Amino acid sequence: MSIFGLLTASLAEEALSNPVLGRAEAIAAGRDIYRSKCYICHHSAGARGPNLFATKLSDEQFLETVINGRKGTQMPAFGERLSPDEVWQVHAFVKSTDHY
Repeated sequence: MSIFGLLTASLAEEALSNPVLGRAEAIAAGRDIYRSKCYICHHSAGARGPNLFATKLSDEQFLETVINGRKGTQMPAFGERLSPDEVWQVHAFVKSTDHY
């Protein structure tokens, strides 16, 4: 394997992963945040925004999308409104079920 291949494999292994997945307290907190910040656009199965419960985003992509928003879409940056821990909680909730 080339140096580039080894570096790419190493970086892939170091990708951020949600440290609170599966934790009941994080899921409950994430549901509350989802209700107040996300539901208006994403509803239970998508609306103005995509269905988050069917997302194929990696943990890291989810975090980055919520914090930075998505240019060219209606998805705002929540980096000033939600901490990374709160985003992880929303992600834990979304990954814990298939609907709101």
